[in-house]
Amino acid sequence: MQCSEGAERDRYVNIYMDLISTKKKLVHDQDDYFFPEPTFYRVKKFVGNHAEVIDELPRNMTYKEYLKYKESTYENKKDTEKDSMELG
Repeated sequence: MQCSEGAERDRYVNIYMDLISTKKKLVHDQDDYFFPEPTFYRVKKFVGNHAEVIDELPRNMTYKEYLKYKESTYENKKDTEKDSMELG
């Protein structure tokens, strides 16, 4: 926020204020009429002083959709490992 100006700074301030004024862990700056829930298409984590992408998603997802996606990919991975163990 401190290193930006104008509309970009306003956007960051609005996101920050939403995060500290609600109990939500995920907020967005999109129009609530068209996007009632925040969506995202990649997951990042902080490493040192920058963020690295740790998960590219096949499409934009809400948080609930992301949890279901991760659960289904985890189940598919477990099934694949089980099948390969049975074959080996």
